[in-house]
Amino acid sequence: MVSYRKVISAILQSTRTLDLRPMMRIIKWMSLFLVLAILLAGCGTRVNQSVQSTTKGQELQDLEAARQQGVISEKEFKKQKRKILKRR
Repeated sequence: MVSYRKVISAILQSTRTLDLRPMMRIIKWMSLFLVLAILLAGCGTRVNQSVQSTTKGQELQDLEAARQQGVISEKEFKKQKRKILKRR
C-alpha cells in the first residue's frame, strides 16, 4: 500500500520539474491579442450627429405661416409654439 506522504511527495516533485514557460508564453500572447481586440473594437464605429440648421425664430415664422395658410389649427399652433420655446 502506498502511503499518503509518498503520493504527495511524488506530486510535488512532478510539478517542480514541469516547465510552465511555454504555457505562460501562450497566455501572454492570448492576453495581448484580447487587449488589442478590445481596443480596436471601437475604431470602426461612427457616430452620426445631426445639426439643427434652423433657429427658433425661423421655426416660429414657419409655424405662423402654416397657421395663416390654414395648414394647422390655432390650438395646434399654440401647442407647437410652446414646444419650440421650451427647447434649449
